[in-house]
Amino acid sequence: LPTHEKPGCDSSCIDNIFVSDVDYVIASGLLTDMKVSHHYPNVCFYDIIDTNSNNKTSDDTGDSSSTHYDYCESHIIEFNTRLSQKLSVDKFSADESGFAKFIECINNTMDECFKITCQTVKLS
Repeated sequence: LPTHEKPGCDSSCIDNIFVSDVDYVIASGLLTDMKVSHHYPNVCFYDIIDTNSNNKTSDDTGDSSSTHYDYCESHIIEFNTRLSQKLSVDKFSADESGFAKFIECINNTMDECFKITCQTVKLS
C-alpha cells in the first residue's frame, strides 16, 4: 500500500516505521480512512516489557494489581472495528491540536480493547 499520495505524482512508500527489534512487533499498518496532508498515518503495535513499571497499585488489604495489554487476534479485530467506527465519525484537523485529538482517540481505543488488569493476591 502506498503511504503517500500527492495529486499529480505517483503514489509512493515514502513513510516508514523503523523499530530496533522486529521480534517484538505485534502488528503494523496504515490508517487508510484518513490522511494527514498527503500522508496516511503509520501505526505499529510493539510489545514493550517495562521492567521499571509504575503501573502497579495496591489496596488496603495488601493485594496488588497491574495493568497489562492482551494483543490476541480477537482484540486486534475489535480494535480495528472500533477505531474504524470512531474515525468515520470524528474529524481531525491537520494541525497540532487535531493530531493530539487523533492520538487520544487511538490511545483510548487501545485501552478499551487491549487493557487488562491482573490481580495479585498476597497470601498471609
